[in-house]
Amino acid sequence: MPKVKLQTAGNGSKIVAPDFCPFKQTDLTSQPSQSQVISTVSPSLCAVCKYCTFLIDISTDEHCDLSVFEKEKFIKYLTETNTQVSSALIAQKQYLSKQNRAPLAILLTPSLALQAFQYICSPNAEQAKVKFNYYRFHESPICEVYGCPVYVSRKLSKSFIQLVGDIVWK
Repeated sequence: MPKVKLQTAGNGSKIVAPDFCPFKQTDLTSQPSQSQVISTVSPSLCAVCKYCTFLIDISTDEHCDLSVFEKEKFIKYLTETNTQVSSALIAQKQYLSKQNRAPLAILLTPSLALQAFQYICSPNAEQAKVKFNYYRFHESPICEVYGCPVYVSRKLSKSFIQLVGDIVWK
């Protein structure tokens, strides 16, 4: 599998395709200063093809780790600032405790995670986007809330946040 640096085109809805991509399409992009022709591919095709291994720019990784202050601000956003999120977390935690199930992890939708990163990086929108993309693609824990690691999940569709608990199989 060839390793390719992940680059998005346009508004981020397409991926810049490598030369060997069988699904690439040629697009004309108009920039204010220049027009250029690039090959792009839909991310949904990349998920099916899996011929490439996309790499995120490693040089930005050291800027993506959250400081202790940023983690505290992220936790405060989830547990206090956004009342809808904090209410959902409390209700889900109470439900798990009534079922004698231990909480294991907290999953956030990408839109909620982006809102939280925008909150902690409020003056710098670009930094919020970089940190959000890092945690979304690396699938590493952002922080801990109620002793549970917090992850960005693309799989949530019915809820904006999910407190995952252990399950007893019968």
